[in-house]
Amino acid sequence: MFKVRGQTGLVILLGLLAAPGCRHNAQREERGYLQSGERYFQQGKFAEATVQYRNALQLDPRSVQTYRRLGQAYCQLQQWPEAAGAFNLAQELDPKDLPTHAQLGEVYLNARDFQNAEKEAAIILRADASNAPAYQLRGAALVGSGQKEKAREAFQQIARLRPDDPSAYINLAVVEIGLESFAEAESHLRKAREIAPRIALPYLNLAALYRQQHRLVETEGVLREGVKNNPDNPSLYLNLADLFFTEGKEQLGEGVLNSLRESQPKSVEAELAIGDLYLGRKNLDLAEAAYKHALMMAPERVDLKERLVDLYLGRGDLEGARTLNGQILQKDSTNLTAHIARGRMLLSAGKIEEATTELRQQLAMAPNSPQAHYYLGLVQWRNQNTEQAESEFRRATEIDPNLLPAWHSLAEVELSRGERGVAIQPASRCVSLRPSDPSERILLGTAYLREGRFPEARQQFTVAQQYAPRNPQVLFNLALCSIGEHKTDVAYQELESALRLEPQSIPVLSKLVELDAQTKGRAKAVDRLKQYLAANPTSAQACLLLGLVYSAGKEYDAAKAEFERAIQIDPKLMRAYLSLGEVYQKTGETDRAIRHYQEALELQPRLVALIAMVGNLY
Repeated sequence: MFKVRGQTGLVILLGLLAAPGCRHNAQREERGYLQSGERYFQQGKFAEATVQYRNALQLDPRSVQTYRRLGQAYCQLQQWPEAAGAFNLAQELDPKDLPTHAQLGEVYLNARDFQNAEKEAAIILRADASNAPAYQLRGAALVGSGQKEKAREAFQQIARLRPDDPSAYINLAVVEIGLESFAEAESHLRKAREIAPRIALPYLNLAALYRQQHRLVETEGVLREGVKNNPDNPSLYLNLADLFFTEGKEQLGEGVLNSLRESQPKSVEAELAIGDLYLGRKNLDLAEAAYKHALMMAPERVDLKERLVDLYLGRGDLEGARTLNGQILQKDSTNLTAHIARGRMLLSAGKIEEATTELRQQLAMAPNSPQAHYYLGLVQWRNQNTEQAESEFRRATEIDPNLLPAWHSLAEVELSRGERGVAIQPASRCVSLRPSDPSERILLGTAYLREGRFPEARQQFTVAQQYAPRNPQVLFNLALCSIGEHKTDVAYQELESALRLEPQSIPVLSKLVELDAQTKGRAKAVDRLKQYLAANPTSAQACLLLGLVYSAGKEYDAAKAEFERAIQIDPKLMRAYLSLGEVYQKTGETDRAIRHYQEALELQPRLVALIAMVGNLY
């Protein structure tokens, strides 16, 4: 929360009374500054506009209207403390001006200063108890501070004041969904749809509610009705296509997107949105085609080039990303997104120090860039600085609470640190942002699983399975729940099903072998691995697993042979060198153990524990 003190940042000159001629010149000069500021504002040059408004205020420090315009310019720049300062000075000069209080409340809301936003709403409502926008401001502030019941009361008041306003019912429904009052939310969204059938938002929210409840037939019906009544709204088409893709109905999904293209054949925004949909579903080829088509229609659009750079980076095409990103920087050497992309390229190339320098330079110029904090966090994580990585991810989520990748990475880094319970909150946030994404459900389920909260974990994995019935990772995680609940027979079924879906999955195979050894004996585990290796003779990981089973049974010669075979297949398999060294250590062959540990150190020279072990053996 920030505080605005007095007239910080605004220079006020309190001069002596001027002579009449001087006053006339000053008024003319002030008008000139104001007119110049207005021209800059209309041209979208908001930084330049603030300079002119401040010049005007030096000549007339009591101009309420100039303070308002200055605040509005700062709002366009998203400089919330400066905007609050300007609006505060305006309302000090004219405390009864309710629009200024409303604008100040919106600034506080954008700055996530929910307490002060609510105070501004209260000031307005004391003067005008029927002011619906003030209730809207109050409701949004209460939602932001987590007071959902009070927020519901505020939005209910708006519905009473404006019974024909669909937005009142939509906002009320959103809060009710957060309170899990699903029946009431559905009723209010239906009401909004009845009032405004030509507005897309009621259909989109109702479809999201149905989809969250896995009522897919009703979801499809609502979206089809929405498309029929709002044929020019791309969001309805995209949501319907995404529903079909999630259900595995690829042809129907493509048909919906073709209908969108036919209805808006020259729409760059529609093509951009289609590309985003494909990108979100990891279909990079179709996403690239959509972005390139949009770029053909609007070759000067930098955001389209930025999307393609992001796609190339996701694909691992560093050369393509570097070429296009260079074109962006050639035209605008200060482009923040392009500089962040450069940092990502350096990270992908393994140039950790250079990537860190690049991203920190950008944060020095744009300290509130959530993307820069996020990617700096990834660099720190790659450099094994988990605490610093967590700090950067948290800062990114504070600046942009809807930045899903930052929340996801925050949950993952907390899981990797093994601290109890801390990953559940960011993982829950991921699910709230994207409830129909199986990967986010798996993440939250994993966080519960680590805590031994098996019913909650199973619930998340089950929902993920509904969205992705052929995802072997979901079955694998359900098996982990069954093992935790001591349901071994069920776990076997789930693991076998997962292995049929993904026969090359080493984690699934490893867990099956572990269960075999625990419940049916090592002979069963050996048989399973030998059968697997007969079908997959080049699997270094399977050789490693077989060696570990032999080693656990003190069949050291057989174990050595399997570890050697794993190294021949994959000379970079670190665990094989370590396991081979351990076997030689157990058999008293210290020189050979040291040799294999040193080979492991060549792969990971910074592994301190292994260095200490070699030192002890010497």
